[in-house]
Amino acid sequence: MNIFKKKPTEAKRPPKGGASRPDNADVTDPRARGGPTGAPGMSDEMPEGGDSTRMSNVHPIRQTNEDEAEIRQAIENFSEAFRAKDLEKIVACYAPGIVAFDLMPPLQHVGIEAWREVWAKSLPMMQGQITLEFRDLKIDVSNDLGVCRGLHHFRMTGAEEVEVWLRWTACFRKMNGKWLVIHEHTSVPADMENGKALMQLKP
Repeated sequence: MNIFKKKPTEAKRPPKGGASRPDNADVTDPRARGGPTGAPGMSDEMPEGGDSTRMSNVHPIRQTNEDEAEIRQAIENFSEAFRAKDLEKIVACYAPGIVAFDLMPPLQHVGIEAWREVWAKSLPMMQGQITLEFRDLKIDVSNDLGVCRGLHHFRMTGAEEVEVWLRWTACFRKMNGKWLVIHEHTSVPADMENGKALMQLKP
């Protein structure tokens, strides 16, 4: 006797007032519930490869004209403060918990007081007239976070001539209605053979 032989199953009767649902139906699928198929995060289209599983992006990166304009204005406020060598206005562009990866050592500057000290030491060394330019600036915004990346052109003329193009990345957070920098990374490439920074590169 085959004890593993399946017994015939009795057909399930559909519930009153509706059709029956297959046993293998996905109850999370609106189509299985007889609901609409156009809910957020759901798609009637099947991705390439035939995989019908599709995850919704719960935190979509979006760029809104208003958010981007506010961040660009924050960058311009920083540029104006830098050109004027105004320490207080420069520091006001950063969040209290700023973490900066700068050209000046050490590897990182943590907290607004440490970052203020860097600027306080740097500004007196800049005796000439400063001009700034941000090129190829890209901004992505999601909720209260904004990420910027681009090239930063610094030029100083006068008693000392200095010109350098830097790689620049800044992360902003909207805090009390104001976009502040929570992380900044400034760098230049290096010659891997001699270890020297390549300060003369241009786009």
